[in-house]
Parts: sequence; structure tokens; C-alpha cells
Amino acid sequence: MKQHQPLDTPHADWLNATDSIRLALLNTRSLQRHADNIVTSLYFSECDVAIFTETRLQDASVPQQFRHLQFFSAIASRQHNYVGGVAVAAAANNRASQRLDVCKETFQLLAVNTEFERQELRLTLVALYRSPTLSKAEFQRQLDEHVQPLIACSSETDPVLIVGDFNVDASHTSASNVPLRGRATQHVMKTTHVDGAILDHVYWTGPSNRISTDVVACHWSDHNTVVISVSTAADKHHYVSTPQESRTTALAKQTPHITIENSCT
Repeated sequence: MKQHQPLDTPHADWLNATDSIRLALLNTRSLQRHADNIVTSLYFSECDVAIFTETRLQDASVPQQFRHLQFFSAIASRQHNYVGGVAVAAAANNRASQRLDVCKETFQLLAVNTEFERQELRLTLVALYRSPTLSKAEFQRQLDEHVQPLIACSSETDPVLIVGDFNVDASHTSASNVPLRGRATQHVMKTTHVDGAILDHVYWTGPSNRISTDVVACHWSDHNTVVISVSTAADKHHYVSTPQESRTTALAKQTPHITIENSCT
């Protein structure tokens, strides 16, 4: 009888990483409604930090499925029927503290300081959701006010990771479609939405060879899951090897540096 070899586990390098922190990002289209789907997902059960957008939570109470985690949320307004919102859920064995939250009708943002003792890594995680009804000009103003100062204060030992549903297609590389420029480089190169757009972005201010991203299909959302790995090893290379990586390098070379006067505290 022919002996069949076991199938490879998708994204096994991400799942088995020992010298990296693992994060997962998803537009949930209601966190409460899909909480059971999330907690049974292999990628969310194995990650160190989960980031959820379009959570549609109506108050600050933590869904029961996430009460064993460190949970932070920014809620969309009642006037906008609670459509929107972001949440960050960090494993209990890591240190996490909220630094900033912004809860506007069509824009929500969380900044969470995170420390991962096992990997001796700390970073500032920024999670955001932008409603498609928010104008690009106003969106840019919110980024300039709340996010760009964090980028300006970042360093190799204190990097910033910005993730979320930008509702801007990053597959178009003009300045108007990649709203965060300068020291933060966008790393998602595969489509994250069923319509073929890259709406979920991942920006990183640290060394580019320490971050990897990939996209995993999600059957119950119109967005896919973005899995992220941040390595503590300075010489770590991307676990995702695709022809699009050369495009990432090209984008990084095109991205100008910016100078922002800001008090870093």
C-alpha cells in the first residue's frame, strides 16, 4: 500500500517561530458575533497579540471569549451605529499598557505599549480603523496628529508597528494611497480584501529584515487575516519569499524621510 506523506501546515514557519513575536490582524465585521470563530482559529490561538478592526462593540465590556487576555478597545460612536472600532488582545504573559485612544465617529485608534519578555522585545503597537466615509484629507490629518509623532519618536530599540484597516488600497503606490510615509514602510503586498485590494496595512519603523507578513484566507469575513512576525534576531530574514518582496524593497527606497518636531515621552 502506498504510504502518503502528511500535508504541510500552511504558514508553518510563522506558527513555529521561536525567536519572533506573532501577531494577527483581521477585520471581524463584529467581534462579538464572530468571537467563537476567532478563538477556534489556529492563527489567533497561536499569536502573541491579536488586532481586530470593525469590532462594532457598543461598550467597553470585554467579550467573554477574550477575558483571559489583556484587552483594549476603541469604540465607534453610537451616531455611526457603532460601525467601526478597534481592539487589541495581548497574551497574559506579556506586558501591555494603553498609551492612547482616539474614538471619533469615523476614525478609531489605539496605541498600546507592549513588552515581550520571552523575546526581550518591546514596541509600540498602533491599531486603527478608518471608515470609508472619512475623507482622505481628514484621515491624513488624524494620522499627522496621532501617529506621525509616534513614528518620529521611534528608534531601532523602540520601534513602532502600525496596523489596521485603512480602507485605502496600498497596491497603488502614489503618496495619496500610502498615507504613512517617511520612516514607516508598508509591508503587506498581497490582497487582503475579496475585491482584490490591499486595505489592511502594516507599517514598521524598525529594520525591514526583522518583519514578515503573509495573508491567510478567512471564510466568514470579506477581509483576509494578515499574519505578522517580528523577529528579535537582527539578521533574521523574511519567511515569506515571493517575487513581490523586491517590490517591498523598491517601495522602501522610494519612501522619503520626514522630520517632525515633537517631544518624545
